[in-house]
Amino acid sequence: MQIPIPIDDVRTASTTSARTEDRRRNRRVPVSRDVRVRPADSRDGDFEEFRTTQNVSRGALYFLTSLHRYYKGMRLWVAPAHGPSTGSDSWKDLGQVARVDCRPDGQYGVAVVLSAPSHLATSGAHAGPQPSGKKNREQRNEPRYPFVAQVVVVDERSGARISARISDLSLAGCYVDTLNPFPLGTTVRLRIHKNDQIFDARASTASSHTGSGMGLLFREMTPEQRSTLAGWLDECAAPPKSSPMAPLPAEETEHRDGRDRRLAVKLIRSLVQKGILSQSEAAALIEDSQA
Repeated sequence: MQIPIPIDDVRTASTTSARTEDRRRNRRVPVSRDVRVRPADSRDGDFEEFRTTQNVSRGALYFLTSLHRYYKGMRLWVAPAHGPSTGSDSWKDLGQVARVDCRPDGQYGVAVVLSAPSHLATSGAHAGPQPSGKKNREQRNEPRYPFVAQVVVVDERSGARISARISDLSLAGCYVDTLNPFPLGTTVRLRIHKNDQIFDARASTASSHTGSGMGLLFREMTPEQRSTLAGWLDECAAPPKSSPMAPLPAEETEHRDGRDRRLAVKLIRSLVQKGILSQSEAAALIEDSQA
């Protein structure tokens, strides 16, 4: 005897099946995209992370993190990592955490569903894996230049201070050489000293390597701050100035010529001892050097 199924249950099952089918249509693609994420609710804390997605779909993305601060249902603001970092307009996507996976390596996988998907998740989602993904990410970055200067970095929350030096610089950020870097996503205040100029701005830790250093991504900047950076980078990009060689005094020239001859004779004798040159060949070379 078959038990009749209530109509409401049939409708519920049908709706659930349709939702599952919709989710399956949004195929996830293993595309690496650099994103910024931060809580949309102040009660979840004031932190910001720079992550690279493991995969994306038309309305969702998935990334790995070492922070144990995400939970199912948590609302997040999501934006491109290298987009504008000032003002509320830079945060284009509001998402909600759909799943948090605990991984064996100690990291957490965070699946985020975007409530109003924009170019962030859809761009490149139909193109499949990009073999030149690393190259594309590098093109999105500002060009970096070797740059050595003293810097003081202060954690805005704890007040911890690091005095170190910078090894490279761009209009978007810098890399600080330090054995004890701040954790990923830390909001800091940094002050760079170079000659008689000072660059003072807020930044966030975009990468952290214990025993090596940390990459900082600048946040809000005034026109004056950007002008200071541009001036420093112009000096880095400029070709080195070549100074004309002053003619050597006659005595110093003769001294160098005599030293070069002596070195040549020693080299020739060494080659003879090793059997590489014969005595006749050595004599001819020595005669030529003294000519």
